[in-house]
Amino acid sequence: MSESHTVQRCRWAEPTLFQKHPLWTAAEDHPWSCKADGEARPVTDTLWCA
Repeated sequence: MSESHTVQRCRWAEPTLFQKHPLWTAAEDHPWSCKADGEARPVTDTLWCA
């Protein structure tokens, strides 16, 4: 059985709404952020999350 690779299962994914200002203001357009490189940034495509 293969596991799905979704943003919810990504260890670097965090809800954008919980980020510091001004990043959290992008939550309506980008509900998820990625911290894979150490700094949170909105994720445009949730399939990108590894």
